[in-house]
Amino acid sequence: MKVSKTRKIQICIFNHFGYSLYNNQSKVLFGGSEIQLYLLSKAFAEKENFEVHVITGDYDLKKKVNNYDKIYIHVSLPIRGHLINYLKGFINLSSILMKIKPDVIIQRASGIPTFFFALYCRFFKKRFIYSIASQKDVIKGGKAGISHKLYKYGLNNASYIVAQNEDQISYLESWRNKSIRNIKVIKNAFEIREVDVKDKKTILWVGRSVTEKRPELFLKLAEYFPNKKFVFICNKFYHPKSWNYWNNLHKRALQLPNVEFLEFVPFNEIDYYFKNAKVFVNTSLHEGFPNTFIQALIHKTPIISLNVDPDNFLTKYKCGINCNNDFTKMIEQLRALIEDQDLYDSFSNNTFNYVKKNHDISKISNEWILLIEKLMNI
Repeated sequence: MKVSKTRKIQICIFNHFGYSLYNNQSKVLFGGSEIQLYLLSKAFAEKENFEVHVITGDYDLKKKVNNYDKIYIHVSLPIRGHLINYLKGFINLSSILMKIKPDVIIQRASGIPTFFFALYCRFFKKRFIYSIASQKDVIKGGKAGISHKLYKYGLNNASYIVAQNEDQISYLESWRNKSIRNIKVIKNAFEIREVDVKDKKTILWVGRSVTEKRPELFLKLAEYFPNKKFVFICNKFYHPKSWNYWNNLHKRALQLPNVEFLEFVPFNEIDYYFKNAKVFVNTSLHEGFPNTFIQALIHKTPIISLNVDPDNFLTKYKCGINCNNDFTKMIEQLRALIEDQDLYDSFSNNTFNYVKKNHDISKISNEWILLIEKLMNI
């Protein structure tokens, strides 16, 4: 596909649960995938030869945002996942795409939309970029049944696949039993700026109330350090089936006097908590490259991770500690960081240098732009 240099490239980003990032009146929860798509949309919109459209869910707000910093927002998709909404979403999505006529569609995280966009782009001879969100997107076995088969079709028919780390490429190649040509690593990114850090006291956890993130282990960790303040920002996941899980976490957190519980913090206010965190704790079973890691590193906050360490970067660049799924080791390492100032400073001093070099949105967005232009034969 060749595009005239005088015509703008139509970019469509599917960010189903990212609306509150474009409208601060919304308190709808979002995750790392939504943040990355939001930041990319802002970076793309600065390109004169790109016209950027974002498709989001419809949250029934009285005042809806239809444009944001040169970005066209299409608020139209159902939120809940059941058969009628799938059909409604298919119709709405088709209508929007026929209106936009995108040259490139970008979608992140496994699901039925992956199938839909791959099929659309194949039929209309457009370009589809699938972005891997987590290890579970590429580990063989994943979801079972029809949804997994549809997702697998989308993955196999993507014009290009973007991974967050080399491990994800290895998993996917193992799944396919062959090397993959249309895939590359483009790291997660943030707007990086020098920050003033001092008087850091809290132990921080940020995430959604989903079982693979194992937030209950953070509360268990807090029991071992009764004289330290733990800040627990735990978002209620949008699916009603998870609400009982969140309620139990909430009740347990309220029983611990050294834990401050927060259900939701807007994206434009979250920096305050990373700035004041002495240590950031991750208890997830698996992730891609958590945005919270980058946010911690920007604020020179070392990371203690129970299991997640993409491409072994915590150990390699000495930005934190991987406890290799050993909870006892997590207790010991947190105590060491709290009590040994020299050890703490050695980790803290490494964090900003690493994140500036590897995750600056001004650099990472250029990698995406070069990929898009390559696909468009520019």
